[in-house]
Amino acid sequence: KGRGHLIFNAEYAVSKGVNGDGRASRREETNQIPEPGNTTKTVRATDIRSPFTTGGHIINGAGGTAANNAQIRGIKFGPGGVQSPYDYGKLSTTVGTTNGFQSGGDGFRIGTSQEIVRPLTRKNLFLRSDFKLLDHLTVFAEGSYSETMADQQNSPTTHLLTIQRGNAFLAQVAPDLVARMTALGVTSFTMNRLTLERGLTESHVNDKNRRLLVGFNAKLGEWNWETSYQWGTNDISIPITNNLILARMAVAADAVLVGGQIVPRALAANAGAVAFNPFGAGSPSRAALDYVMGTTRFDETTTQDVADTKITGNLFTLPAGPLAVAVGAQWRSLKSTTRSDATSAAAGYRLANTQPFSGDYTIIEEFAEFQIPIIKDVFLAKQVTANLAARHANYSTSGDAESWKAGMVWQLQSDLRLRASRSRDIRAPNISELFTAGTQQNSNIDDTFPGGTGLTFQGVPRVTSGNPNLKPEVANSAVVGFVYQPSWLKGANFAVDFYTTKISDAIFLAGGQDAVRECSLNPASPLCSFVTRGPTSASPRAVIRTQISSVNLNSEFSRGVDFEASYRLPLNTWFANAQPGDLTVRAVAGYIDEYSRVSPLAPTINFAGNGLANAGSGSSAMPHVRGTLSLNHSRRAISSFLQMRYIGRMTWDKTRVLGVTTDYNDVPSTAYFDGQVAYRLPTMRQRWQTEIYLNIANLLDRDPTYAPRSGGATPMPTDPGLFDQVGRMFRVGVRTRF
Repeated sequence: KGRGHLIFNAEYAVSKGVNGDGRASRREETNQIPEPGNTTKTVRATDIRSPFTTGGHIINGAGGTAANNAQIRGIKFGPGGVQSPYDYGKLSTTVGTTNGFQSGGDGFRIGTSQEIVRPLTRKNLFLRSDFKLLDHLTVFAEGSYSETMADQQNSPTTHLLTIQRGNAFLAQVAPDLVARMTALGVTSFTMNRLTLERGLTESHVNDKNRRLLVGFNAKLGEWNWETSYQWGTNDISIPITNNLILARMAVAADAVLVGGQIVPRALAANAGAVAFNPFGAGSPSRAALDYVMGTTRFDETTTQDVADTKITGNLFTLPAGPLAVAVGAQWRSLKSTTRSDATSAAAGYRLANTQPFSGDYTIIEEFAEFQIPIIKDVFLAKQVTANLAARHANYSTSGDAESWKAGMVWQLQSDLRLRASRSRDIRAPNISELFTAGTQQNSNIDDTFPGGTGLTFQGVPRVTSGNPNLKPEVANSAVVGFVYQPSWLKGANFAVDFYTTKISDAIFLAGGQDAVRECSLNPASPLCSFVTRGPTSASPRAVIRTQISSVNLNSEFSRGVDFEASYRLPLNTWFANAQPGDLTVRAVAGYIDEYSRVSPLAPTINFAGNGLANAGSGSSAMPHVRGTLSLNHSRRAISSFLQMRYIGRMTWDKTRVLGVTTDYNDVPSTAYFDGQVAYRLPTMRQRWQTEIYLNIANLLDRDPTYAPRSGGATPMPTDPGLFDQVGRMFRVGVRTRF
């Protein structure tokens, strides 16, 4: 009796998500866009759009003089190819360009094209069992399975088309335009189109994880010995439907009349090609859509095997107490294989184009840790304890690496404890950073920096690839702090820790938006090779492709302080007639004084207090102050909870100057309130516990704080990593233990 235990847990969760236009803040489409006539400055505007329409929109002509080419600019094609003037809205940088932003008008509202909360289905199973075979030997096993399924909307299918004057579909729907082009000497034109006849491009994510663990724990006198083996695998499948095949679209859109039939001009070299009519929403035939759209296939399998053993116990007794030690070793093996379809491997789709790759590495580690009592019960030292730890690791990809930690805890008296530590830590590159062969996504590129074109380009392909030459990054950290538990205020606890961390050989993704910015500021930068622009004959030279790859190039430095305070008391200590119950007040806060990335490619900026995630910091938005204040009350079967989440004031973008390069640069502080009340149902059995609860997040239904993010495929008016986008949200649930 009592020799074995069994733990089982199961979860099934479904979230229907929130559409991109499901909240007023997203429907308003507020963001910072380049100011016409001074594109190095961003200005606040509403109803942000990009120059793409569902039926097509002529950007500019070609083949004639500049003046004549411009005369056919701004023609929009409606259903059936009916022509009308394209409305450029206000504050437009889209006139005569294939990219840019405008406020209002006929463009596409990109900010609502992706979900605020993506639909998600999650399944989790967990089982653990242990059994005492002998008084000194226990065996254990555990297993888990999880599966996540999500349908995610991608950026809409925007693309550019070159339409020749002799296009057969153009002759049908706009003979007057053909005649006008002939008179002007214009031989072709560039057209933006938003192809939504099949709906949005969607990723259908299926992510499965399986894990098994077996081991034993043995007691050998005063020593504990634990050994285990673990196996796990992760399978990800992401088919992407309605993905445009770029080369096929180029073939299909160049249509000519042959024998009374409209066919692609290059049909002989592209068997099975079908002509695509781009003029007007709904104009392409089903066969044409079948030809130019496809499904991207991507599957990745990652497996991990881990074997480890450790022994803990007291080595011997010193005058101040026993010297505790832990020693052990671990072996890990990771393997990953990615498979994709032939079109993706040839980089033929508009999105994704994951390249197949296979990579593996092994790690062997040995460690030792000592807890050494130094002084006990002397003047100003109730107890002083030192902690020393060291670890050696050998990576099959980068060789040997060492890390260590030295710390001390000084208990001055029962009320006050001081603590300090110094450590050297490493982070080795993961398997994706090392071996990924390439993944393509589309993003918006801001090119409004000195030396750039002064424009913003939408839907620029961004290819991310691995770097097998990476080495581990090294962090040197120091922490000094104290814990104060005053005897004169029972139930109170205060803790403060000051820290500094410096990371050398930091692994970060170089390229993309950072490469465009840094190359504009420094044309000799090696990151210029990560940016591909259009031909020199074009004006302006558009950013048509960017590359991102992990490199060991920078160093990072951070400094700050963490604070925690709590006070728990029985209510009847304050109120003589109060019913039994407890009230707990707890505050947790952090202050970041500095976070700097030192790079040979760009000026060093302290990004602590910076509110723009893609401002070149290589990290998310970083308020100086962030914290929570909570109240917990419990009385018999009823418990309640109230919490305030606080996000401090920030500078929106420290790389910009208010009034010079932006008209907005101050993100105000924000506080959210959450609450919960729970009731524990009476039960006949002591071991059974059932609780029902009501949880309300964002009690005051506060709107998102304006902290615009202009990067990514979907510019947003706030940072979803910091600020709530959903509004007041209710959860009702039941918890049962038995």
